[in-house]
Amino acid sequence: MQRTFPIIGIILILILSGIPTILSFDNYFVNLVEDDNNLVYIKIFEQLPDYKTFRVSDAYFLDKPKVYENLWDVDDHIVKLTWWGCTLQWEGNEWINGTPEGMNFFIFFYDDYQYIYNPPPVELIKSFDFPAEDIDITHTGEYFYPNIGGTFEVIKFECLLSSPISLSDGNGWISIQSYNDTENDNFIWLTGSGGDNFSYQEHGNQEMFHDMSICLYRIDEPPNEPTITGKTSGKPRAEYEYKFISTDPEEDNIEYCIDWGDNSGEVCIGPYISGVKATATHSWSKKGSYIIKAKARDVYGAESDWATLTVSMPKNKMDYQLNNLFERFLFERFLHYFPFFEKILNQRL
Repeated sequence: MQRTFPIIGIILILILSGIPTILSFDNYFVNLVEDDNNLVYIKIFEQLPDYKTFRVSDAYFLDKPKVYENLWDVDDHIVKLTWWGCTLQWEGNEWINGTPEGMNFFIFFYDDYQYIYNPPPVELIKSFDFPAEDIDITHTGEYFYPNIGGTFEVIKFECLLSSPISLSDGNGWISIQSYNDTENDNFIWLTGSGGDNFSYQEHGNQEMFHDMSICLYRIDEPPNEPTITGKTSGKPRAEYEYKFISTDPEEDNIEYCIDWGDNSGEVCIGPYISGVKATATHSWSKKGSYIIKAKARDVYGAESDWATLTVSMPKNKMDYQLNNLFERFLFERFLHYFPFFEKILNQRL
């Protein structure tokens, strides 16, 4: 039985010769800035720009109408994807303007350790055939009009996963596809590569690649509460060293924000590798008890709870900053014979 699926596509300039055509937009707008509480946008291919665009690996194998994009240095626990797509669909023998509601999507996650397109990845981690209970795909309402002589809307889609997807060692492949007529192989699929790039391909005489975007998100757990070590008592005006250490569940780099408890203000040091000790020094100008507070913050802004360490900086009769040992000896003997002076001095200090 023939099934027809609405599809995501892009405006295609059909040419009579049937030779594959590559299109480009004069201008486009892609918003890569997201603020989703504990979700972190992961930019892919930041250091591998040459791999942003590619030709499909098995586009013309009718039994395997898939396109793959490899992802390197991807943090695991992926919980969200967003991408841009046109509301263009195939009916009969022509492309018409469609709507984003009710579109069907196929999303594939693969593990792979190779940096090549062919053969395609062999280990399928997870796939979704939307509509499905374990994913939720919606159009966000964000859109722009490509300046290629048409008025088709390019709409941003969002996919939320019910449970995180993990890719081994940060290497994997992802494919997002939409089909309309699988029997006649009239379909357009889209495949995300990451950063600011996106590929579209029609199975047939026309093909097109265009820079779009796909964004991956993962859960950003905050670092663990840090441990503070160092002296818990000492003298005012003396400098003491303290060490701070925390770990991050995703092994993100960490900075430490420290409040020394003397109204000197909060200071932040780092970032440091997760699990590596950080060192800071401080001195207190007056006697008293102080509470050192420190929290760990990862590079995405997730913060741990405050850790505390109480220190005491007392003054006593032995700490009057006398410069000469002989003067100190005389002063101590004086206090021995006249102890009430020591009480008066301690009250004044």
